[in-house]
Amino acid sequence: MCKISDSKKPGVLKSQGSVALSFKFDETSFAFVHIHLAQGDGLPDKRVNSTKTLIDEAFLKSPGHSVATDHNYLFVMGDFNFRIDMGIDALKSAITQNQIDLLLKSD
Repeated sequence: MCKISDSKKPGVLKSQGSVALSFKFDETSFAFVHIHLAQGDGLPDKRVNSTKTLIDEAFLKSPGHSVATDHNYLFVMGDFNFRIDMGIDALKSAITQNQIDLLLKSD
C-alpha cells in the first residue's frame, strides 16, 4: 500500500510546503518527506520550527501511520534554504565541533 500526502502551509514562512509518501514493504514501513521552505527571511528558528511542523503533519490525513516518526524508516529531504554566511574554514570548524547555535546565528 502506498499513501501520498501534500501540504502547502502559508503563514509561517512566505512559501513552504511538503510532499510525503509512505509505503510498507513486507513488515517494514518507509516514509519520505520532501520539504521546500522560503529563502532569505533570516529567521532560522522559524525555518527549523516550520520543518518540524511539516514533518509532524505530513501524514495526519492518511489512514495507518498518522505521524511520520511512527514509520520504521523516515527520510527527510528538500530545499530548506539555510544560508550560512561564514568562511569555509570557520564553517568546517563549526560543523566538526557541533556548534549548531553558531551556524544558526550565521544564517
